[in-house]
Amino acid sequence: LGNGIEFLGGGKNVLIENCSFNNIFDSGATFQGGISSDCEVENFTVRNSVFNKCGLGSFEYWLGSIGTAKNILIENNYMENAGMGIGGTDVRLSGSKEQNAHIRADGINRTSDFIIKRNYFDNTSESAYLVVLSRKTTEGGEFPVFINNAYIQGLNKKLMLIKNDGVNTEYIFDDAAYDNLIDTIDNRPIVIYK
Repeated sequence: LGNGIEFLGGGKNVLIENCSFNNIFDSGATFQGGISSDCEVENFTVRNSVFNKCGLGSFEYWLGSIGTAKNILIENNYMENAGMGIGGTDVRLSGSKEQNAHIRADGINRTSDFIIKRNYFDNTSESAYLVVLSRKTTEGGEFPVFINNAYIQGLNKKLMLIKNDGVNTEYIFDDAAYDNLIDTIDNRPIVIYK
């Protein structure tokens, strides 16, 4: 049990391409800081891959307390059914504070040149989001740049959770989904109601 592909403590010049991740307990692909170390990531690309039923997240990142990531590209991936499968929200520990999503982040997240574009984020379990982002701007944290992604979800299910400097804002996939995406993370979203 765990992640499909994990880079713990960092990595450079990483390419994950034309892969299929199915029924993963935690996240399909991830880079993360360790419990006692930080994560240094550079030139990390995930593209043209399929993620299905990743229990925690299709793609997840967190950098520890002083880690950094630069030149990150997540593009042309199809991500479906986040929070489902063997590690889905229905089998996680009761009372868990984890937020399941296709794109999932925790922590400060000092990033630069981090682009998420032309992906399909399709469907989640009832308690999961399409996107969960986190940053602490007071410590240099940034959100990735989202460009022209497709957000596909049932009406009134969860769209995204934005954790910004300790303030959590939840958005629902409703009639305002398109405007909320433009106002927060993606300047050219495609919104499809199931």
